[in-house]
Amino acid sequence: MAVKLVEPKNYRKTPDILDSDFENILFNLGVKKEFCIAASGGPDSLCLILLANKFALKNNYKMSVLTVDHQLRKESSEESIWLNKILKRIKIKHYILKWNGKKPKSNVMETARLKRYELMTNKCLKLNIKHLLTAHHLDDQIENFFMRLVRGSGLKGLSSMSKSVKMNGIKVIRPLLEYQKKSLIKVLANNKQKYVQDPSNDNSKYDRIRYRKLIGGLIDEGLNKNRLNKLILNLNQVDDAINYSTINSIDKTISQNKYGNIIVDRKIFLKLPKELQFRVLLFVLNNNESKKKRIKSESILMLIDILNSYDFKRHTLNKNLFINKKHNILVVKEAGRIKSKEPIKKKNFIWRDIYKINIKTQLTSDLKIGFADDSFDKKSHFKEDKILIKSMPAIWKKDKIISIPFLDKRKKLIATCTPIKISEFNEYKMISN
Repeated sequence: MAVKLVEPKNYRKTPDILDSDFENILFNLGVKKEFCIAASGGPDSLCLILLANKFALKNNYKMSVLTVDHQLRKESSEESIWLNKILKRIKIKHYILKWNGKKPKSNVMETARLKRYELMTNKCLKLNIKHLLTAHHLDDQIENFFMRLVRGSGLKGLSSMSKSVKMNGIKVIRPLLEYQKKSLIKVLANNKQKYVQDPSNDNSKYDRIRYRKLIGGLIDEGLNKNRLNKLILNLNQVDDAINYSTINSIDKTISQNKYGNIIVDRKIFLKLPKELQFRVLLFVLNNNESKKKRIKSESILMLIDILNSYDFKRHTLNKNLFINKKHNILVVKEAGRIKSKEPIKKKNFIWRDIYKINIKTQLTSDLKIGFADDSFDKKSHFKEDKILIKSMPAIWKKDKIISIPFLDKRKKLIATCTPIKISEFNEYKMISN
């Protein structure tokens, strides 16, 4: 099956993307000597490749391209190969990353998006590259705004995409956010570069495509993209100001016990404005985990109401158990729902993004790490509250706990465990920057 290509239109009245402007954007966003580009062969990412390649050649930067073959469509592998031929011609290193295994039957686009970022950021980490550029543009920003507006998102959601964000330790940069899609296609027309048309972009079974068509109708009725962009930028500025207050609220409201569990000062928390309560809880729920599950705004708002009620005792959300301790709220992982154990492959590592583990014994193939249960040797461990014990990391061997590092009282330790401080959480660093 041949790849279906589209000839780009030259939108003459649409503003150009100047090389000098693009260069300034990348410098201002802190792009270093080596970076990767996320590309599919569609018009947006091809435009980004052309602009970034000029930038890289001029400034002696090293650029690589990452393509994820989702294998959701028959044509996707051929499109990846087509893009590879183009990149080979202009001597750009190209990596094709395949999404193998079972594919979802529902929520396909969102699952594919998360998998795409997982594959690409993992590849960046392997290549020791800190920056990943994506081709999101103003039209994408407006689509996101309307989708979140309809879903009832708060200010944080409506402020939409920022020009840079940390994902899995990689700085994801969106240098084309201020440009309309027509400007991107104009770059292709000026370079006589054809592009791949993804048929799913016309499939109304996907939410994003329905919103795209709705926005098209609103533009015909007089919606001005530039004015809407100004609104989104204003919301971003307000969001930045609230982020500043969020950090102060986190510092005043949240602490940790010696096991790394989060403790919320209830008195201070209840005095916070509702928006800050929301953001503090979102920070707590993410708990520094890189593989975050999206938490519905309604669930967090319901949790706020529960924490504000006089008869609150305990509540679970996103596998986090909130327990009323009179003046404080203790937050522990509801580990009973997280039963999987992982093989231990090295002596020093970070587990679940919140514990620094140091193995003191010899590594064997049956040595694993997982959450503790009641099956440990009570004589060789200190006593502690059962709820706290079940949220602690434990070293397992042949389905038996041989040590809970936090409680192990033997002189010859099997492992040690140090909780990561809140100030070292990725989310904390991201909000405070």
